[in-house]
Amino acid sequence: MQPATPLEESSANLSRLLIWASLILLVLSLPLLFNLMGRLQAETRAREAVEQMSTQVAEIEARRDAFKARLEYVTSEAYVEQRARVEYRLVREGEIPIIPSAGQNAAQPRSIWLDMTPMPKAKR
Repeated sequence: MQPATPLEESSANLSRLLIWASLILLVLSLPLLFNLMGRLQAETRAREAVEQMSTQVAEIEARRDAFKARLEYVTSEAYVEQRARVEYRLVREGEIPIIPSAGQNAAQPRSIWLDMTPMPKAKR
């Protein structure tokens, strides 16, 4: 074997130095890599939470719209009149109430109170 020349020795030392530097950089970069992975997982969880909350907001808005529509209907004249006629069996002034006779198949009235207006008198 021949003795190594100074150029070959410096080249070998340089390659060893590069290997050690690479290993040190690799070891030092591992915590940064784990930190990056943790942040990516946290971002994924945050996105899922935002999607879930968006779905909840949409459901609540739909319920709110349904309640608004129901409120508009309940406060309308049509609802009040329908409720007065069907449930309370009220009649308007000038109308003649017709009460079916209570037969076997006839349903019993819910209330005995009727708002009856006087019947018009027949002209002779």
